[in-house]
Amino acid sequence: MIRPGDDVIVQFDGEDCVGEVVEVRGGWFLCRVLIDPVTDFGAISPRLDPVSLVMVRDKDVRLAEVV
Repeated sequence: MIRPGDDVIVQFDGEDCVGEVVEVRGGWFLCRVLIDPVTDFGAISPRLDPVSLVMVRDKDVRLAEVV
């Protein structure tokens, strides 16, 4: 079970982003994610801060593997 504070991989706009769970509510996760500033999902100018809060469905979040 994924809980607040867990390190996760978040599928956001077709990219895997490293992040941390902030809150869980009814099948949705509020996560703080690191956005690749070079990619920034194809935008001409930055759309997101390097560290952004995103809300995603539970199917788009998985625990990060500890290496």
